[in-house]
Amino acid sequence: MYRNDSERLKSYKTLMSSIMDPNDSMAENKKIAIIMHVPASYGGGGFYEIKTMSNLLSTHGFDIHIYEPFSSTHPNINSHTVYRDYDSTALKFLKSVGKPGLFPPILDIHLESHYDIVYTFSPFYFLFIYKNRAYLRKIKKVVISTKDLLFPETFSKRILRYLTILFYKLINLENMEIHNENLIENELLSRLNMRMYVAPIPPDTNFSDCNFETNNVYTILFLGTIEKRKGADILFKILNKFRNNRDIQFKIAGKISKEYEESAKNISSENIIFLGEISEHQKEVLLFKSDLGMMLSLTESYSLVTREMLLHGLPVLTTWKYASKIFGEFGILVSERSVNALYLNINNLMNKWLSSRGKYNEWRCEILKEYNDRMRKDNMERQFLSIFDI
Repeated sequence: MYRNDSERLKSYKTLMSSIMDPNDSMAENKKIAIIMHVPASYGGGGFYEIKTMSNLLSTHGFDIHIYEPFSSTHPNINSHTVYRDYDSTALKFLKSVGKPGLFPPILDIHLESHYDIVYTFSPFYFLFIYKNRAYLRKIKKVVISTKDLLFPETFSKRILRYLTILFYKLINLENMEIHNENLIENELLSRLNMRMYVAPIPPDTNFSDCNFETNNVYTILFLGTIEKRKGADILFKILNKFRNNRDIQFKIAGKISKEYEESAKNISSENIIFLGEISEHQKEVLLFKSDLGMMLSLTESYSLVTREMLLHGLPVLTTWKYASKIFGEFGILVSERSVNALYLNINNLMNKWLSSRGKYNEWRCEILKEYNDRMRKDNMERQFLSIFDI
């Protein structure tokens, strides 16, 4: 028995010193600043990634500071993650004109602490990196994510990509590294002559059981924000083609942007259902209960929606031309970006389901097993954590 609190504390310190090497880097948490271009409260894929990343790093000895712009609410992640707001003039202007999703080069961010690693959630921080290069040279690692940099569909985006690459070459920090989400990015950015990691965000879980339900109608699932860059323009044209077909049902889950609120209201019916924002549990139920996933986004570097669908054994119809190159051809049908092409592909897949629902579910089970074997959570976590070795 201890005679007082002082003796109890002394005994505790002796015990801890015997089991923890004071030179061990895990004895004291490392600190990482993660700089985001949109607030975590916007939700969607960005919040999923930052949450997964923070939870994984916090269990491996990191304290995480998330720097984000103009946010009034901060979604809780874990006890090792705190938020720091920064005041960006460029982002404020874009928000005022209704374009908060655009990602301009950011300059005005003040880091409030000393960090072991600074990680940018987008490549468009070259002005911030240049301004703070003296400080950044002293820390252990600067990691630049290539998110939103590659696969440009317009001339202006292509020019921006090359200018961004040029800026990073000119800044020339020896401790700067590049985080790519796929091998295509790795090849395109090889000219930077910097160390590169190819490591997507790991999945939450893997599945082995094919718990599919047989629907009365062919059910198609669209997951994502209902906005133009996610393919909402062509989505509504497809919905209009099938609006009177009672053999098919569309379920659309995601926040509807103001631009499409009226269109969604007008086209909603028994077979076209807008679910709005949904919980993780609701999403998992939908993924197992649907028969086909649609991914119509124009620009992605690594589509988490496509991966989720494949891991749940859901075949994916997509207009994203890089899908099969990144994930593989099995279970993925890449279509031309036209209403007629998508219409024909949907009808062909629906006829396959109508001819034999049992065989269709067997195909789904093969998809589930193929991608869960290929994308093991534990392997992908080790791969992802290697980015933050210091």
